[in-house]
Amino acid sequence: MKKQLLLLSLLFICIASAGFSQSLNLSVISSYGNFGSGATGNLSSTLGEPMVATFTASSNILTQGFEQPDDAGMTAVPDNSSDQFISVYPNPATDRLSIDGITASGPVELKLTDISGRVMIQKQVTGNQSKGEPEQLEIKDIKSGVYFLTITEKNSGKIIRTLRIIKI
Repeated sequence: MKKQLLLLSLLFICIASAGFSQSLNLSVISSYGNFGSGATGNLSSTLGEPMVATFTASSNILTQGFEQPDDAGMTAVPDNSSDQFISVYPNPATDRLSIDGITASGPVELKLTDISGRVMIQKQVTGNQSKGEPEQLEIKDIKSGVYFLTITEKNSGKIIRTLRIIKI
């Protein structure tokens, strides 16, 4: 009898504690919310959410409540490519690429890399294509896939153009 009473008591405690336990759900159901912005900042609200505090220290932000800022920071990458019109054909390619329109005054580096950044082909060419013939880049020995062709001025290190190349 005592054993059954003990098991019944334990069962009751387990059921009662499961009924009062918390679950963390990152959602809010609200009948109203609003957003406003001004010269000094932004303000957003959700009806039913109490006033929350935000603490900021150096590059860290701690905010309470459901409304969290989505401020991972914007990263801008400047466009350092030149205004040269460079034509690479055929794309997709099987055996070789023709690169036309390289008009840099000095030597130029052609670098073909895979999507992980591994250099597959690297070739130095003269920049002035006044003779009218395109530069040739042999790609028959590399596997099929997506590659990036970066054309760089050798003397200054300036990237003239980066192009996506498909090898079939």
